[in-house]
Amino acid sequence: MAVDVSLELVEDRGRIITLVEHAKAPELGIEVVRGERSVERLGRYAAQYALLVE
Repeated sequence: MAVDVSLELVEDRGRIITLVEHAKAPELGIEVVRGERSVERLGRYAAQYALLVE
């Protein structure tokens, strides 16, 4: 599962979001993204991520 890999790789759990693991998010200490899924929205998240890793 992608969340498991993220938890291993990212020390700060506040930087991890999930689109699908809503039930497990609170126990894992990660954020949930809710709302309508769209290519545009995914593009915005990708652009935000790119700014963080520059």
